[in-house]
Amino acid sequence: MAQNELLLGLAQAGLTVSAVALALFLLRRTLKKRYPARAVCVIWALLAVRLLFPVQLTLPDPPIQLTPPERTLYVTYRWNTDAADGTLQAGQAQAERPRGTWMTQNEFESRAVNVNGPWMNAIHVDNVLLLFWLTGVLYNVFWQTRGYRRYIRRLKETSAEVQSEALRGIFEEQKRSLGIRRAIPLRVSGAADCPMLAGFAEPVLWLPREDLPAQDAMFIFRHELTHYKRRDLWLKLLLVAARSVHWF
Repeated sequence: MAQNELLLGLAQAGLTVSAVALALFLLRRTLKKRYPARAVCVIWALLAVRLLFPVQLTLPDPPIQLTPPERTLYVTYRWNTDAADGTLQAGQAQAERPRGTWMTQNEFESRAVNVNGPWMNAIHVDNVLLLFWLTGVLYNVFWQTRGYRRYIRRLKETSAEVQSEALRGIFEEQKRSLGIRRAIPLRVSGAADCPMLAGFAEPVLWLPREDLPAQDAMFIFRHELTHYKRRDLWLKLLLVAARSVHWF
């Protein structure tokens, strides 16, 4: 029953988080006025964690609860030739061979004890659904990882260090003002659509060009470095992981 419980947990977590997300969406203007943006980000992070751990919760009870259905199987038949020889002619056995049918686990177990009839082969529906879900998870993880690595490679292939002393000075000044001591490279790349911070283990601030006015550069650097200080890249990774698990 482990497969059935996992699939049920996925459905319950998805429905529960969807209900909370809908409430957040409807109340977004009120929340924006009363709470800082960071608090809303924390809520989204908690929802993502809930999606990544699709276990049944009992304390407190989730707003949406699902009752585990009885395990369903699709049963096919393979004729018991030994029993048929003693009771039916071969042609009659072939004509009366039953077709595949749906039945519950209890029905299957009760009928399977009849050794004089046809043998039954069961295909568990939850096993098929679990394989289908895992295939989607692996495909999404592969696709996201492949796209990310390709984009980082394009950035690096067309990149160079920022040569402007003025820009580098502004960059270091904003790092000091935010209390960031880590050495974060400042590079320019033609593959960058806009200024962005990319990289989890080794973050880099990428610029599409160097001809930025000093005032614009100050705001841009502070904005991107705030993403680093608040670990927003890791929050985005958490959300991408939750989306991969709940790809359906």
